[in-house]
Amino acid sequence: MPRSRRAAQDARQDKDQVRQETQLSVQDISQLMDVVSKISEQGNCTPSEAVRRITAILSPESCGRQRKRAALAQFVARMRQLRMRRNELIGAPLFRDPAWDMLLELFAAHEGGRNVSVSSLCYASGVPPTTALRQIHRLEKHKLLVRKGDSQDNRRCYVQPTPKAIAGVASMAAMLMEHTEFVDSLGPKDY
Repeated sequence: MPRSRRAAQDARQDKDQVRQETQLSVQDISQLMDVVSKISEQGNCTPSEAVRRITAILSPESCGRQRKRAALAQFVARMRQLRMRRNELIGAPLFRDPAWDMLLELFAAHEGGRNVSVSSLCYASGVPPTTALRQIHRLEKHKLLVRKGDSQDNRRCYVQPTPKAIAGVASMAAMLMEHTEFVDSLGPKDY
């Protein structure tokens, strides 16, 4: 067999092998469907939204952005914990900003892919439930959060931050992070 003919045959075999390696079996597709289904159930979203989320997570440009967002979410969670400790450290319930605490909680939950019920948000605010519900209403009025019914339990309602709220909290947290990094760069201090 001439060399060129042999090379063409080898190329076809290589192409067929690549095609076989990249084709998904029925079992592979079934496993993918199971993964998408589990993600949509846990994330309280449609299977199409779950696929979009997976695609966004796996895109190369999202890796650096994801690291920054994860650091920001962790910073917000720590900031929220410190805010809640103030009253304990001072020994008096003097420091409350329930609307801001709610936004911090919703941001951390959003970044962590968690749902927050109205009752959980009320508890997280650190104020009595009636006060917390008034704050939720105010935040809704200013288009900083939306309520969504639970498709599986009509008695429960979830609260989600709006893009406006997410952007605002992220911007504030980023400024605080930059300031903290600047202060840290000044060197050790005797407090």
